[in-house]
Amino acid sequence: MEPSTQYYAPHSHSHQWSQNTSQYQTIRPPVFTVGTPTPSGSESTTKSRTFSHKLSVDKKLNIDAHWTLLEFLYFAFRVKGTKGKKISWSSRQATMVSQFLRGQTKYKVADILAAWTQSPDGRPQSSKDGENMYSASTLFLDIKPARPAITSFAVQLIEKKLTQERNIAVRPSNSRRWHQPLTWHYLLKLTTPKPRKRNGVIVVRKYRPPEVVCTHLLSSINFCYTDNACRLPKIQGILNFVCGVQWTMFSINSWIATTPVYSTIYSTLEGLSNHQVRATIAMCRDPDLWPILRFDNVQSYSKRRDLRMGKVNQLRVGTAVTVAEAEDFEPSAVDIDDRIARIAENKWKDITINKLLALVDQPHAELVAALQWLRILVHYVPEFSKYKPMTKIHPLSTNAKNETKTTELKGALLDFFEQMVGGDGLTYEKLVQLQKYMQFHGDEFQSLALIPLLELWHLEWTDLSRIYETHWGEYFSADEPGTLRNSAAEIGRKEPAKLNKVDYYPYMQLAYLVLDARMLDCWRIDFGADDLFAHFRAMATSGNLPTLKELESRAKKLNRQYSSPQASTWIHPGMEKNSQNIVLVSDPTKSSRGKGKKKVASTSGPEEPFCGDRTLGKSAMFMHETIQSREAAYSVSEGAIGRTYECVKLMTFTFAGSTHTKYSAYSLEQICSLEWESSEALKDAQLLNWLVNPKGLPGKFLEGDLNKEHFNSELDESRNHNDADWDRNLMRNDMGHFMRLKKEWVQGLGLAKRSRKHTEPHTKPEIRKLLNKYKDKELHLFREGR
Repeated sequence: MEPSTQYYAPHSHSHQWSQNTSQYQTIRPPVFTVGTPTPSGSESTTKSRTFSHKLSVDKKLNIDAHWTLLEFLYFAFRVKGTKGKKISWSSRQATMVSQFLRGQTKYKVADILAAWTQSPDGRPQSSKDGENMYSASTLFLDIKPARPAITSFAVQLIEKKLTQERNIAVRPSNSRRWHQPLTWHYLLKLTTPKPRKRNGVIVVRKYRPPEVVCTHLLSSINFCYTDNACRLPKIQGILNFVCGVQWTMFSINSWIATTPVYSTIYSTLEGLSNHQVRATIAMCRDPDLWPILRFDNVQSYSKRRDLRMGKVNQLRVGTAVTVAEAEDFEPSAVDIDDRIARIAENKWKDITINKLLALVDQPHAELVAALQWLRILVHYVPEFSKYKPMTKIHPLSTNAKNETKTTELKGALLDFFEQMVGGDGLTYEKLVQLQKYMQFHGDEFQSLALIPLLELWHLEWTDLSRIYETHWGEYFSADEPGTLRNSAAEIGRKEPAKLNKVDYYPYMQLAYLVLDARMLDCWRIDFGADDLFAHFRAMATSGNLPTLKELESRAKKLNRQYSSPQASTWIHPGMEKNSQNIVLVSDPTKSSRGKGKKKVASTSGPEEPFCGDRTLGKSAMFMHETIQSREAAYSVSEGAIGRTYECVKLMTFTFAGSTHTKYSAYSLEQICSLEWESSEALKDAQLLNWLVNPKGLPGKFLEGDLNKEHFNSELDESRNHNDADWDRNLMRNDMGHFMRLKKEWVQGLGLAKRSRKHTEPHTKPEIRKLLNKYKDKELHLFREGR
């Protein structure tokens, strides 16, 4: 059998394996020899001899007739000799063994293993042998019964393979190519329940998807073994940081290898923040890119638990900035010399009201107003349903400067420039003021050669507050149907806490709801119907619905009659307005002494009675101004900056007649800067970059300052303490990544099937109630002397 000259007594030796070497040691002689009959006695002696004959020297291997089956199998498949040298087989012997091990024979290795595990003779003979079934602690070479030995061999072999997969996966060179197929298979098998069928259809697992669970299990296993496998745990730790998880949870999660410790997450964020700073500086220094800075003040109230001298409640103020990359601009737009030359021409001195009015595209304003009339009808009347029709942002670090103070604003600007401008009304005013202070300094940096940009959301918010301040009505006019107060009370809405600064979203919805109801009431009058919705249902049943062209013509007529500046006069359209009928009287709320008196226009003859309709006129003016407000909101979301700019022009005049005169000055400054101090290329560049679209999707445009407010909300949530200063050690450069991380994590786990957009509930009950009110009060019918 063995080609070497050294032989061993067949019945006095067996073998035993160890982890280090293979040795052939003395064991008890085996029970069965090759020629011995089977224990059952079912085989005849002749058949046993025939079987023995098949194992003879001239047929298979050179086998000594006195060898046991154990010794035969051992010598037949042994690879190395007693001294560790490789055994040389004859070609015939090598071919036979090779064919068997390769599965090229009739009976394969799997058949032998199956027979061994199924044989009752291989069962555990004692409780100790039973404990060794699938044993990972006892070496399989030390287990004698077949079943425990084979099962333990399989367990230990798989253990070795799983360990090998893990060691390869956690190598630094393989950090992006984790592949542990066997580990993944067993984890997936353990976490996947048996599929169930309902009505013949396999039910898909909705909660705790096994693939996601196994990914996190495998990540925790590798991270527990070595800190190098920390990619997914770090991301999960950053997510916990963004969501404001308490420090205690960081300690618990790091202990169970779900996330690293808090200090590791913090240092990782500092590194990411520094990387973001370097990328932003490179962007700002690139001559082919044009950064647009948008900054706003951030505040937090620090409340001390124990008040002492030097430890008092304090309002902490800071400044936060985002930088957006300008798009679609000509290189000539950033020509500073051209802008300085245009400013030096001082065309402001020739500006008149007529010139400003000439800038307003009146036909466009009438068209978009008429389209709103049409849009409301199509939206609320089901029968007309057939007619329905990403900006790169870099957040910068915060600082503890107060932007409302000119001196601190300069420090904030220089601080942000050191890391490498638009804002709300007050910020815009301070920017313009600061430029005037610094205009005589030498270079462009010292003189702050910026282009201030008035942001739009605060402008729209102030305009909405102006509408409420103008049209809400006094307390004693609560019964007048033309006031917002009366309409709000009818549908159970409360009065704003501050009329000059209302909450934007709830009171925007209220104003637009009242506008819709009044428009529908005017449509009802135009069609001569008692119930507008019943009227159109009857027309749809008879097939006499008006065409879109006819509706558009009616919408233009209704706009001229009810929502144009001419419609807001208090005189009946059929009567001529006579200026002599307006008489100035003394103000009864003021003293009758000297300067409290007003001049009274002299008239010849007795005073004529008032023949107009003030209530109808107020309602018309409310509709006109609210249509412009909603047009600004529509145009912003659609990215139609030309339409938005037309609304800004009109707001300049409406602000001038309100208590918000500062915004009239802001918008006038912005219009003059665009029209007379900027080249065409610079004007187009500013208009095209006035809005942002972080998602890069149609209908998802935002005002730059509103987007900044979203960043401020995340900024406030991620602060360590309320009493911490707005300093840059809080990694504010990562805010954009923080916001995306939340959304991407939720989407990656399959939890974002439902849109995050709030579904607006219908307002049919409110519309019905307001329509009945307006019909009963004949709000949109002319009533002389009202």
